[in-house]
Amino acid sequence: MPFLLAILALVASIQLVFRGAVQLWPWYLISFAHGFNIISRLMLLMPRASILVDGSVRLNTSYVFLTLLSIFLSALYLLYTDLPEVRISLINRRAASSG
Repeated sequence: MPFLLAILALVASIQLVFRGAVQLWPWYLISFAHGFNIISRLMLLMPRASILVDGSVRLNTSYVFLTLLSIFLSALYLLYTDLPEVRISLINRRAASSG
């Protein structure tokens, strides 16, 4: 599943960045990939948050930190790019630079 999401996000990014698409489907693909990233990381956070070291259970701080950072960045991206003003400005900027 991660490979499929990466391919979908790559296709959407190519459509938006290199081809200058003004359709909405690339935005939806990228939003879906980020939303799925948040859900899958939340599901894996608790089972992998602790590790067994020398017979005692310890917090896996690097995993928890990177997971929370990834969730935060995906949520920030989703909140930012779902704003209509942002999409319109990105499309207008692309149209102005190409013409």
